[in-house]
Amino acid sequence: MLTAMEDVMSHANIKIVQDAYAAFGRGDIPALLTLLADDVSWGMVGRPEDFPAAGIKQGKAGVAEFFRQLKDAQQITHFEPQRLLAADDTVVAIGHAGWIMNKSGITGENDWVHVFTFRDGKVATYRGHQDTGLLAAAYHAQPVTRRVAGA
Repeated sequence: MLTAMEDVMSHANIKIVQDAYAAFGRGDIPALLTLLADDVSWGMVGRPEDFPAAGIKQGKAGVAEFFRQLKDAQQITHFEPQRLLAADDTVVAIGHAGWIMNKSGITGENDWVHVFTFRDGKVATYRGHQDTGLLAAAYHAQPVTRRVAGA
């Protein structure tokens, strides 16, 4: 059972995650960075050789690099946090995303789980969990060829 203080903290942390997702949706990475601890540990579970944005980044500069790599690798066609759960200093987000890989043109969708931990009202750690095998296959696939009308 959460104490009243833990309940207030959990609600505040959910609001920060919602604000972070809203900033991401607007493409406002500088606003998102203000919600993070200076020494944040940020990462998508997986290997960078499989998908460039995978792996663990350190600090706000590392997070900015993560979003640059993500943008270079894929276009997000939809991003939908579906459920946010909080306890103590942790928020777990469950959602769904759609994307197009820039290099290959492959489209896809995947479910994801994001785990945020907080320290002093800022995101201290983030880990993204999703089907990295699916991302790797789409990222490294041969480019999709487009048929020209009348050909």
